[in-house]
Amino acid sequence: MNSYARFFENLQQDLKAFVYWCLVFTVFRIAFIAIYSGQLNSECGDVPMALLLGLRLSLKTAGMIALIGFVFATLPKIILKNWPTNKLRFGWHALALVFFAVCFMTRIPYYKIFNAAFNMMLINGAHDDIYAIFVTAVKEYQLLWRFPLALVLGIALTYGLRIWLRNLPRKSFEAVQHKKLVIALKLPVLAVLCVFVRYGGAFNYAHSINWESAARLKSNLLNEAILDDGQALYRVRDMKRKIDKVTNINITVAQLREKIAASGGNEAADSIDTAFIHTVKQPKLAKQPRNIVLIVGESGRFYLSTKIWG
Repeated sequence: MNSYARFFENLQQDLKAFVYWCLVFTVFRIAFIAIYSGQLNSECGDVPMALLLGLRLSLKTAGMIALIGFVFATLPKIILKNWPTNKLRFGWHALALVFFAVCFMTRIPYYKIFNAAFNMMLINGAHDDIYAIFVTAVKEYQLLWRFPLALVLGIALTYGLRIWLRNLPRKSFEAVQHKKLVIALKLPVLAVLCVFVRYGGAFNYAHSINWESAARLKSNLLNEAILDDGQALYRVRDMKRKIDKVTNINITVAQLREKIAASGGNEAADSIDTAFIHTVKQPKLAKQPRNIVLIVGESGRFYLSTKIWG
């Protein structure tokens, strides 16, 4: 079997895995909507649209998973005849299926608590006490039975993938008619498919769908159901990146001292805290204040150090 024949036949397996992932995300989406269907009233008619938009968005997630299998399993097979393509492809997809099964089982109680799929609360939790997180997972997320059930679900999906890849017909390149035409059209067709998947069932950004534009329906449940767990986690990552970009301030010591002085602080102080400390010189205020306002703030992370110099 020549190199192109190996590529042609293994590419079919990658495409079958891609379709399988689209089906898995759709089943997860239907199950999620069914679990919280009590939140739907007049929005039941929007369920088909939510499934369609969700499928379009999941093209990106399924495409990325299939692409990784394609790069590390199919492409090396073109050069290395003995490359264990099937084992590597199946192993990668099996790990991914177990991971997303765990994510799906986590999403169910997560939505009940936060009324959303994965969001920025994951970042806040990452800076919390590990023991407290574990206790919360056991008490609020039913970790002790949900995690084993998620593993069973992942194994079942993996077994389904094995059947899917083995039983769906795969056309041998030797049986293909007009081989030269197939070879000539292969790359253009793949390029068009990649663009279609990249833009979520469209061919440009204006008509695409992403996590920022996915909330197109009236129901919060359906809008969250449109996001598969991969896209929900990407939302967390993207929001974190944007917050870091806005809040990370690069400023020199000289510039910081100028701003402190302009704000009425002591520019010669060792830290920002001491720069704005004002000590009452009188032993007692001449006139007692009528009101005292206490402002309490909480933040999981400080982006600007109060230390002016180290």
